[in-house]
Amino acid sequence: MKSRNKFFIIAIIFVMALGFCLSCSDDAEEDDIDEGGEGEGEGEGEGEGEGEGEGEGDGDVDYEVMGNASVVHFYSDFAEPYIYYSTDGGNNWVTFPGLAMETEESQWWQVEVNRGSTGQLHFVFNDGGEDQESAQWYKPSNGDDNFVTTADEIWVKNNLIYPTRESADNTADGDDDPDGDDPDGDDPDGDDADGDDVDGDDVDGDDVDGDDVDGDDVDGDEVDGDEVDGDTGMKSYRVHLSSGWTSAYIYYSYDGGTTWTPYPGVAMTSENDGLWWMVDVEIDPAYSLSFVFDNGVTPQESADWHNPFGDPSGNFETSDAEVWVKDGYMTTTKPAK
Repeated sequence: MKSRNKFFIIAIIFVMALGFCLSCSDDAEEDDIDEGGEGEGEGEGEGEGEGEGEGEGDGDVDYEVMGNASVVHFYSDFAEPYIYYSTDGGNNWVTFPGLAMETEESQWWQVEVNRGSTGQLHFVFNDGGEDQESAQWYKPSNGDDNFVTTADEIWVKNNLIYPTRESADNTADGDDDPDGDDPDGDDPDGDDADGDDVDGDDVDGDDVDGDDVDGDDVDGDEVDGDEVDGDTGMKSYRVHLSSGWTSAYIYYSYDGGTTWTPYPGVAMTSENDGLWWMVDVEIDPAYSLSFVFDNGVTPQESADWHNPFGDPSGNFETSDAEVWVKDGYMTTTKPAK
């Protein structure tokens, strides 16, 4: 009896010990699972938090606006020039006098301006005068109120826009007035307000040498009173081009196709409608005007050219005083849209 009781006691102790060991093992596994879950949670939380934070930071930068800027170079003897501009098609303008330009060298100034959401910059220059009325203004040579560009970098000289510094520097000073004092560009020294009198001897500009009392005939060559200029004997042409280029040039001949202007030619001025360009040129009236167009890219072989339709190596030719060219066709009236 005693040995049986001892056996039962030993068995009970064994069972209790076994249960205690099993319980300890389960607790240890639960602890491992909890620690693993916390590790995964921390990993997911850190990964998602860092990823979303970096993404939101990049999204705050407007790369379209950052890349929509124009660097404008301006040739002038203004002591401190300003660019006065609009980025919404000319409707709203910056506060006068505008943005101060930084000096470069040799009378060149430069400034970087954001073109805004339209991508088109309307601008003029001034000398930063006391107010708009008394300030000196610098505008396009063709009489337009504003310069217009969509290009990333331009050079303004002789009241014209050029695509490169080289093309601007290769133009002769005095073709137009780089200081804005002579709107027509006909008077190299500013002595004649109208630009019609070379030596200032004729107040009205009708007679260059004072030999003609009535001022009807400058050199006696006029037969029927239809002489075009009266002061130079040259014939004026106004040429319009429809093109989506950011800059346009007329490349023309002085003498019917033998002698041509230096490449890229004469810069054309935007007519502020985003499509049409215009330029005035003069040649000897004994010849008709031979011309083509280019976009001013250097070297000349890399430029885009606008030739007559169906004749990629041909030239336009006209004796009409004003013509419009669109899609390779030339007309004497502006084509319908």
